[in-house]
Amino acid sequence: NKFFSIVNPDTSLGMSGFEFLREDIERARLRFDPNDECPAFKVINKMGWRSFGNWILVTLVRYLDQIKKAI
Repeated sequence: NKFFSIVNPDTSLGMSGFEFLREDIERARLRFDPNDECPAFKVINKMGWRSFGNWILVTLVRYLDQIKKAI
């Protein structure tokens, strides 16, 4: 099991800094979801990148899916 971290080093952006991670995440999509089955990416496809709250939902869905696969 691995965890990947994609970080925006500009902390002055606060919660809006998540928006600058979109391109990095989309570029890494094939590595994170090679079989197009990740529920977090399904949330992104359905709801988009609307807000920081939505971003928290996406990361929680991904984390819970990884836990479920490990059990």
